[in-house]
Amino acid sequence: MYAKRAVVHWYVGEGMEEGEFSEARENLAMLEHDYAAVSGEADEDEDEY
Repeated sequence: MYAKRAVVHWYVGEGMEEGEFSEARENLAMLEHDYAAVSGEADEDEDEY
């Protein structure tokens, strides 16, 4: 929805800056990467038992 800018105008109208969207997307991508890394480590640990 962000790519189509479907609701961005509403948030900007409420006082949020457009740069905050980019920052939030980057934070979510890093969080997703961290979860994938932890998940991969957990799978490796389970194989040892």
